[in-house]
Amino acid sequence: SQAIKDVFGNENVQLIPLYALQASDYTEDTKNPIFDGFDLDMNTGNLTLSFRETVNTSSLNNAGITLYSDSDTLTQSYQLSTNFISVSDFAPVIHILLTNDDLNEIKVRDMLATNENDTYIH
Repeated sequence: SQAIKDVFGNENVQLIPLYALQASDYTEDTKNPIFDGFDLDMNTGNLTLSFRETVNTSSLNNAGITLYSDSDTLTQSYQLSTNFISVSDFAPVIHILLTNDDLNEIKVRDMLATNENDTYIH
């Protein structure tokens, strides 16, 4: 199969594995992933974390995730348990299914995660 065509519709010449081209330059990825935002669905228990690049789900420290009811962290909060189910592998978006215990603990806090105005992650 041909990978690409030029502007006139001509297909590229297929490389034979014996004559594959080596990269002329290579730059290793050394940038730290940047947290871009999150969504929380309290009906399903889905917490979605978005990053600007692909991340390794197995490196997630769930105990490092705390939900707060405001941006200055002086009111209600809840630190997620270390028990969670991730439904993705390597991706820029991590989907976490919160445990029932986590959901119940969040729901008993009357000023936490009732809408987007009282749902923050630090």
